[in-house]
Amino acid sequence: MSEYTSRTEKRRAQQSGNKKQQKNKKPKQKKSIWKKILISLFVIMGVGLIAGGATAAAIISGAPELDPEELMLAEGATVYDVNDNELGRLHGAEKRSYRSIEEIPEHVSNAFVAVEDMRFYDHMGIDVRRLGGAVVANITGGFGSEGASTITQQVVRNAFLSADKTISRKLQEQWLAFQLERQYSKDEILEMYLNIIYFSSDAYGIGEASIRWFGKEDLSELTVADAAVLAAVPRRPSYYNPIDNPENAESRRNLIIGMMEDQELISSEEADEARNTSIHDQINHTPADDTIGHTSFMNHVRDEIEQIDGLSIGDLYAAGFDIYTTIDPEAQEFAERVVQTDEFISSYPDNDSFQVVSHC
Repeated sequence: MSEYTSRTEKRRAQQSGNKKQQKNKKPKQKKSIWKKILISLFVIMGVGLIAGGATAAAIISGAPELDPEELMLAEGATVYDVNDNELGRLHGAEKRSYRSIEEIPEHVSNAFVAVEDMRFYDHMGIDVRRLGGAVVANITGGFGSEGASTITQQVVRNAFLSADKTISRKLQEQWLAFQLERQYSKDEILEMYLNIIYFSSDAYGIGEASIRWFGKEDLSELTVADAAVLAAVPRRPSYYNPIDNPENAESRRNLIIGMMEDQELISSEEADEARNTSIHDQINHTPADDTIGHTSFMNHVRDEIEQIDGLSIGDLYAAGFDIYTTIDPEAQEFAERVVQTDEFISSYPDNDSFQVVSHC
């Protein structure tokens, strides 16, 4: 009996030992599985990062060079008469009146910074905080549903890239924006931006838009309300065009005025005054003048320019030349009246009264 008991106890002891060994083995097996999973994940992530980095590098290497000449924006030629008075301007496809940053009042540039890129003076071409919000929006709403382009990115996009909403174009845009920030000051970049942006109706740049909508060639005459209208348009030029859609423009104008006030770029008094201004009282529409007088004379000017070595007709529309001519508008007008009216010659003889006389 004692032997049986001892054998039974021995068997139980062996079974108990086996169970303990099995318990000890299970965690090791679990740890081994998780270790393999983690290693696999790290390998996949590493391969993905390498592949992604190589792809990004290839896309960036295909970006255009940051050519300073491309940043020299096309500006039409200004033509002057014999008395140095402006006759008019000759434009290419883009009508632009280039303005330096010194000519642009601070409240005007502040309006654009407030709505387009509030951290413009703090980043190096890419606003990481804004980019993060755009990434979330693009994941939930689809790629391209929300942009995060800074003012610097908008400059390089307009000067060097297309407007296509693709990942490759976006990567190139960010790379070029970083390069632009390294080579130019914030004021220089802001000047480029304010002269390159499109305001609808073939008007490019703040100078042309100011003339077109407010009849103000001198930008120092622009009010806070005017500045907010100008800053409202580039997001959706046709929709916020103050001539065609004044209600839309006024609504966005007031939004921008509020943003300027919140960012302490204007006082509460200035904000209230601007908001209380009717947009209809602001607008002084000056239609685009695509013609310039004295057509025959101007054609002669074009012909002469084409004959100058090193210049082309393209330079006439792009280089912002000041062209001084010999035309006297008063004398020209008098000559045209003589030819085109009966003011000076009341009647002409009939053709039948003239005979060809031969002097053979």
